[in-house]
Order: sequence, then structure tokens, then C-alpha cells
Amino acid sequence: MRGIWVRNTGMLHWITYTHYCPASLEQVYGAITFYLADRAEIDAYLTETERLWEEARKNQSPIPPALRERLERARRQLTSHA
Repeated sequence: MRGIWVRNTGMLHWITYTHYCPASLEQVYGAITFYLADRAEIDAYLTETERLWEEARKNQSPIPPALRERLERARRQLTSHA
């Protein structure tokens, strides 16, 4: 079930499905059902994953200024040609 992100209930699921998800509507409802049945375990997993990512971001070395400028210049070029 690629592309289905279930964190909360509501219209978010429909928006995710209609605009970004190649899954069938049945798969989307299945993912929502799975989340609702195992909410505590999934939320604990997601909270821990978010904590690990935040820790990794804090521990990474900053991008050198020269590289940052090159990346920003490349991004501007890509967006100006779009």
C-alpha cells in the first residue's frame, strides 16, 4: 500500500488518496482501519521515529557556506526554468 499515510482521521485521507496515492479506495480504507485498530502502537512508533530523526538532525554537521550557496544557486536555476 504505497503512498498511504494514516495519522489522523478526517478529510486528510481523502485528499491524500485523490491527489497523491496510486492505491485503491479499498486499500486506503484498509490502512485507516489498520491504524484505528492499532493506534497506540503506531503512534508510539511514529513518536519514536520523529524523536530519532530530530536527534539525527541535531547531530549532523552544518553545510559549509560555499556548498550551501551552490545548492541555493542550483535550486534557483531549476525553479526559474520550470
